[in-house]
Amino acid sequence: MKKNIKINCAIIGGSGFIGSYVAKELLQSGYRVKIIDLKINPDFKESVVCDIKKNYLVLKKELKNIDYVFNFAGIADIEL
Repeated sequence: MKKNIKINCAIIGGSGFIGSYVAKELLQSGYRVKIIDLKINPDFKESVVCDIKKNYLVLKKELKNIDYVFNFAGIADIEL
């Protein structure tokens, strides 16, 4: 792999605890990171709002030219 080529990663659920941590680590390691979540993550330049259960076409568009996808989406605040 050439040194000047950036690897593009998308993190679904990147505004959550685990997703945002992984995103920061990837950025520090030189990867390009796009956050896809229900809310904007102001800590990241590329942050897209998308409900992956309802907006398949938006998700498909946002994943174009992405090399790796990390899926940390989940249901938060579950009451037991």
